[in-house]
Amino acid sequence: RDVTPENNAFIPLYELIYRPGFAPGVPGDPAHDWFFQELGVKPFPDEGLRFRSYQRYLNQLIGRKEKLPLSKPGSFYQPYDLTDQHKTTYWRFRQTLEKQIKIALRRPWKQSEFSVLAGWLRSNKQVLERFRKVTRRTRYYTPLFNNNDGMLGMIGNGVMGTHELRAVAKAALVRATLNLGEGRIEEAIQDALACHRLGRLISQSPGTYDSLVGLTMDSEACQADMLIAHHEKLTLEQLTNWRHELQRLPPLLKMVDKLDATGRYDFLDGALSVAQYGPRAFENYHGDHVTVASSKEWLQVPFNRNLLRQLNRVINWDEVLREGNRRYDALVAAGRRKTCRERMEARDKWIQAFVPASTKRKKLGLAYLQKAQDDGPLQKAYTKSIIDYLTSIHLKNGGRRIDNDDSALMKNYLVGLSLSLAHYRLENGGYPENLSQLSPRYIGKVPDDFFVGQPLRYARKEAGYLLYSQGPDREDDSGKPDFDIVFQVPLPPLDKK
Repeated sequence: RDVTPENNAFIPLYELIYRPGFAPGVPGDPAHDWFFQELGVKPFPDEGLRFRSYQRYLNQLIGRKEKLPLSKPGSFYQPYDLTDQHKTTYWRFRQTLEKQIKIALRRPWKQSEFSVLAGWLRSNKQVLERFRKVTRRTRYYTPLFNNNDGMLGMIGNGVMGTHELRAVAKAALVRATLNLGEGRIEEAIQDALACHRLGRLISQSPGTYDSLVGLTMDSEACQADMLIAHHEKLTLEQLTNWRHELQRLPPLLKMVDKLDATGRYDFLDGALSVAQYGPRAFENYHGDHVTVASSKEWLQVPFNRNLLRQLNRVINWDEVLREGNRRYDALVAAGRRKTCRERMEARDKWIQAFVPASTKRKKLGLAYLQKAQDDGPLQKAYTKSIIDYLTSIHLKNGGRRIDNDDSALMKNYLVGLSLSLAHYRLENGGYPENLSQLSPRYIGKVPDDFFVGQPLRYARKEAGYLLYSQGPDREDDSGKPDFDIVFQVPLPPLDKK
């Protein structure tokens, strides 16, 4: 609704990551042409301003040096043509670069520290400038395309580019900490803001997975915010303007709304696949490579068609869909309770009611199908088994999706607090002893940890502070990042492993 080629951020973002053959099909294929027609633009040229992943950058760096053959023009060099010695060097170089990226995401750094990492960013300079600009668009629409290698329905549909755009966002955050390390504070702020905007744009995608990726991107940008706010060269003017830009960001979209709409369609699609393909759909869910063509071929066998007819006579599909909707109704109602504590309690009750039944469902198999044709209780058992089976696939992690909403909101609260702490530091020469010293001059009201209805945990450290929420598990783990929602500056060094 109201999406145009001019306001759709997906179009210029997708062009940054596009490679020939990356869109559905190849130029000339109906799927390829349809995809761009839906976007309202002409297909992208093969060459242009394109993002280079660190894997591609390193491949080309080593490939040119060792004069390796290309798999095809403009593509990857073939590292398996390296001698064993050079092959070992290549993979060690790649592991080192990946380690440097992890370090760079946690603290300011300079080009002299990680020269290859800096070279990768320089090779993407124009891409990242374009990335900043186009994330200011307001809408994000990508056509769902059917993957003909998979089952029919939403299972076989995909949203293009989400994984690749997350890599672009990571590059922008690595550049933010480089800008920070070299004193370009405003540049670091703009890189982090672009990642916030991208996360919120991708959250407009129809699928729950893409929305979850969008929340993850926003959370990763929150960590960059924390590092920027702590930097000694941040000025009060920069801080004030930055706060205003953060306040102008669109609100985070809620995962519970995605569950209420797309989640129900996922469940319906799963039921439809089982009704159409029977045991073949089960194989697809378990990760086996089941194609539409092979499924249609499977149905040409009379025994298999008879098996599917027997299955559909036994299962009460109306009851499957009614019960699926009822479970979604209960989950959505839990996610829309007024307070976090109420949401968590309702979520726990929902998990207790439905998740154990779906994970420990009775597996009737196909051996009893013939008997079930005239056996009412056995038909109910088959129907219940299908309901629990679909729940285990589509709804098992539904409770966690509610947690994702609250966790994302808490991280943004902590960003606001980190900016208030930075403001206090700029005027007083150091951080406060407790959060109450921030109110009312630096923040109207210090937010509580809404997960537990208690004050947020805060401790001033020698060079910074530790600030954390107890998070969805509602247990105080002393600020351990894997268990609590933690803002700590400076961040501790990475484990040697």
